[in-house]
Amino acid sequence: MLAGGLVFAVDAGLRRDVDTIRMTASARDEIARSLQVRLGRAPQATELEADVERWKQEQALYREGRKMGLIDDDPGVAAHIASKLLQIARERSVLPEPTEAELRDHLRRHWSEYSAPPAFDFEQVFIDGSAGATAGQRAEQVLAKLRAGAAPEGLGDWFPRGTRFTRESQADVADLLGERAARELPGYVVGEWNLVTGPRGFHAVRVTGVDRGEPDFERLRPALVLGLDAERRERAAQAFARQVEGRYRFVESE
Repeated sequence: MLAGGLVFAVDAGLRRDVDTIRMTASARDEIARSLQVRLGRAPQATELEADVERWKQEQALYREGRKMGLIDDDPGVAAHIASKLLQIARERSVLPEPTEAELRDHLRRHWSEYSAPPAFDFEQVFIDGSAGATAGQRAEQVLAKLRAGAAPEGLGDWFPRGTRFTRESQADVADLLGERAARELPGYVVGEWNLVTGPRGFHAVRVTGVDRGEPDFERLRPALVLGLDAERRERAAQAFARQVEGRYRFVESE
């Protein structure tokens, strides 16, 4: 009876220990650190407590799932834990400050991500094409006057969108003047008048300014630092994953 009682007591103690979830100072610190990484700032007390409560719930549900046998060989659980380990590897990587050369290399490799579509400032004079063959002749005459220095106001026909446009993309130009103008306008020399055919007639067009949308390194420096940091952390996480994978032997089985 004494031996049986001792076994029962030990078993009950083990069961109580299994059902005990310890919130250590290091666990709380880890929760706070992860929350700060997600928020990009120090968390408020209420935000931290909410994350602690989520942690408690996750821990309780995880242990209950283990008791029910839901952990082993479950692809969803395996993927989640693998993802969590990779995230820990990303967050815990200690990286040196990036050099300017590294930032410029990152910008070069991701040029399109930091570039904006070109934008154009231009003037146009519309010549209505409904007059048939004479419309083309009239358009050439208007073009000659403009090239000779005449002001665009008072020349050509009424155009609903006006004469002067600023910071228009190629898509905007297509809507305004037609697809052909959108294709040709980027090749126009700034300050020179050109004639292009549109859906409703002709347009004498002069580009007055171009913003090629090229990235400004100094203005983008903070974004480049963040982008390079994410890239380097991902490389560190993948290196960690390969290191862990190398510890195991994989065999084929039926």
